[in-house]
Amino acid sequence: MATVERYDEFENTNFLSKVTRNYRKLLTVGAVVLIVGVVAAIVTVLIISRMNKPSDKPGVLTGDETVYFESVTKLTNGGVNAEAYWSLDNSKIIFQGIREGFSKCDQIFSMNPDGSDVKMLSNGKGKTTCAYFMKDMKTFIYSSTMDIYGEGCPPEADKSFGYTWAVYNMNMYLADATTGQILKNLTQSKYYEAEGTLSPDGKKIIYTSTKDGDLELYTMDIDGSNIKRLTYTPGYDGGAFYSHKGDKIVWRANRPRGADLTNYLTLLSLGLVEPVNYPMDIFIMNSDGTGQRKLSKIGGANFAPSFLPDDSGIIFASNQNHGNPAHFHLYVINVDGTNLRRITTQGTFNLFPHFSYDGQYLIWSSNRESKSPHEMDIHKAKWKDVIKSV
Repeated sequence: MATVERYDEFENTNFLSKVTRNYRKLLTVGAVVLIVGVVAAIVTVLIISRMNKPSDKPGVLTGDETVYFESVTKLTNGGVNAEAYWSLDNSKIIFQGIREGFSKCDQIFSMNPDGSDVKMLSNGKGKTTCAYFMKDMKTFIYSSTMDIYGEGCPPEADKSFGYTWAVYNMNMYLADATTGQILKNLTQSKYYEAEGTLSPDGKKIIYTSTKDGDLELYTMDIDGSNIKRLTYTPGYDGGAFYSHKGDKIVWRANRPRGADLTNYLTLLSLGLVEPVNYPMDIFIMNSDGTGQRKLSKIGGANFAPSFLPDDSGIIFASNQNHGNPAHFHLYVINVDGTNLRRITTQGTFNLFPHFSYDGQYLIWSSNRESKSPHEMDIHKAKWKDVIKSV
C-alpha cells in the first residue's frame, strides 16, 4: 500500500508541476490556486480509489521451506545441472548437464533417485536439451543440434542484443537408454523442435516448435505421427506438462503486443528470444487445447510449471514477489489461480521443479551451496503433505 502511495505521489507531483508551468503566464495567481485545488481533489479521489481497489498482486511473500520440506538432499555435485525429470515409475531421474570430463555443451544424463549411478545417455554430439524417459524405460526422448549444426557445440547466442537465449534449430530423437543409439528422428525438420514431455499414459508427447513461424505448442504420438497444434497466439509458448490425470496441460507463455511483438518476431527470425523482457506467465488448458486461461498475475518471468501430485495446483519458478527480481524461487498456486504461496528461500536460483509420480519427492535445480557463480545442482526434497492446508 505504501509503495502505491509513493508512486502516485511522484506521478501526481509531476502532473501538477506541468499544469502550473503551462498556465503561469496566462492565468492569475488565484486561478492557478483554483486549478491546483481542483486537481488535488481529483488526485485525492484517485489515490483513495486505488487504495481501496483489490489487487491481483500479493505483497512480498517470505516463504518457509520447513513448512513444505521434511529434508533436502543434494543429488549432484558440481557443474551445471538442470531440467531434471522423474521417470513415470520413479526409478530414475533424467537431466541435462555440462559436467567435467564430458562435452562443453549440455548432454543428457540419468541417475538413481539417491544421486548414484550417474551415466551419460546421449551420444555426445551437438548441444542437447529437454530429455524424458519413455514409459518402457528402455528408451528416452531428447532434442539435439547434431544433425543441423554438426557434432560440436553450436555458436552461443549473440550478446549484442542483450540477454537473449538462442533458439537453435534442433530435432527431437528417440534413443536407446542403454547404448545411447538413435532409434528414430521424431521430427525430421530444420526448425526448433524441443521441450518435449510425455503424457502419463505414455502415448503422447507435447513439445514446442517453430515450424509455423512462432514458438507454439504441439502434440504428437510417440512415433512422431499425428501432429496437432494447440496454441496460436503470437509469443513464446513452451515448457508444457500434462497433469497426472492427463486431462490438463500447464505451460509458460508470453504475449507481447505492439512494438514488443515486432521486437519479439524480429529476434525470433534471428534465432533469439528475450526470456525476461516481457511478462512470462503460467497458463493452463484442457489436453485437447481448449479452455486456455492465464493463472499467474504477478508479472515478471514465471517458468517451468508442473502439476502437484493431486493436480490441485501448479508448482513453478518466478522472479517476482520475494523482493529481488534477479532471483528465482519456487511457488505454488491453485489451478483456479488463487492462493499463491512461496516455497523456497535458499539460494538465488531455484527452477525446474518436478514431483515424483508417487507424490513423495520434489526435485529441482538450485545454486544453493554452490562453490562457483555458475554452478547449479539437482536437489531433492521429501515433500510434506500440507499443500492444501497452507
